[in-house]
Amino acid sequence: MLAWTSGDLPFLWFAIVPDAAMLEITKHPGASIVFHRATAGANAFHHTPSAKSFADPRHLPFTMHMLARFLLPSQPLAALDKAKVTDDATLRAFSDQIQPETPRTPKGVIAPAKPMPYASQYPTPFRACGFEAALAGTGAAHVLFFPLAAGGAGYPGTAQPGLESVVESALLCLWNQCAWARDIPSKEQKNGGKSTFETPRPDLAKRPLWVAGHSGGNFSMGGALAKNALVIERALSFATNQEKDNVGNVIDNFRRAAEKRKAANLAFDGFVVSAPDLTNRYDKTTTTTGGKTFVTARGVSMSVEYAKRFIDTGAQITFLPAFAAQLDHFTIVARQARAGRRHQAAARQRRRSARLQTDEGRARAGRPRCDAAGLRHDAAALALLLHGAP
Repeated sequence: MLAWTSGDLPFLWFAIVPDAAMLEITKHPGASIVFHRATAGANAFHHTPSAKSFADPRHLPFTMHMLARFLLPSQPLAALDKAKVTDDATLRAFSDQIQPETPRTPKGVIAPAKPMPYASQYPTPFRACGFEAALAGTGAAHVLFFPLAAGGAGYPGTAQPGLESVVESALLCLWNQCAWARDIPSKEQKNGGKSTFETPRPDLAKRPLWVAGHSGGNFSMGGALAKNALVIERALSFATNQEKDNVGNVIDNFRRAAEKRKAANLAFDGFVVSAPDLTNRYDKTTTTTGGKTFVTARGVSMSVEYAKRFIDTGAQITFLPAFAAQLDHFTIVARQARAGRRHQAAARQRRRSARLQTDEGRARAGRPRCDAAGLRHDAAALALLLHGAP
């Protein structure tokens, strides 16, 4: 964790440093990635950037929980059972299965308006992402920064000119603590017949700077692009959607950044990691097996309309998943759930505390669950992205 106390506002950044960035920076150069999550209210609680707020005990159940959500992968239910994890919210957020919040119809059909209804109660909708393993899996010396947003203040240090200087300071702070670039060889210095060995500071002039935004964090990423386009080589947009024209904001900022960099004879890469919440379109297939009806949903994450708009920005656009592969990637098949006391206890807890939201309106949780939907967590997409796919 890095703290910056100069300037208008203090701020905190979390730094994720894989082994390659700690030990092999000279062999496998990487990029510095500043990742903007949605501001306070989704990824933290509302607070002011002050010493008192930084010491607030609510950071443990909120801030650190959401940090873990991005860094850690999901776990098999059997592994969570073995670890004696019984908290229902944790099970729903970190297990490798989800359960539909729509009960069967009298004919035995489970067909919610959305295959994965949005659970409004914190932290159920925030699934584990596995960024830490994906980052390490690239083998490159990337360093991933997660700034901590303050309520109303956004991300101090990213939306102003000079982002590269802030990132350089963060890297040098890590280097001074031997947490980054340990493999830079020492050089012999001779002075008056005496030899000393000094380690030169890392050369940051050629290290790429990338920015990323997730969900509402795409707006903050756009602010960083607007002020620092000439030093940002790549922007990564995760889970942009139609809410408040989030996708339109990303497209506009990609276009402006591409224009500025083109005028300086510089290329600009734009990666769009999308999911079906961008289009709200699902290709559904109904099958009947053993007298029970199941719905297989194949999500559309990128429409032809949005694809054309992104391509027309002038940036070098890569879609993840690939445009032609999205239906196969976002396929959810309902299957029979395990029975057991833990599921019964979880249902009782849901009846007491949860309220869930679907397109058809709000419905009380805790209705009988007969099925679980397989949820695919694909860290390979992030690994491909960090490797620099064409």
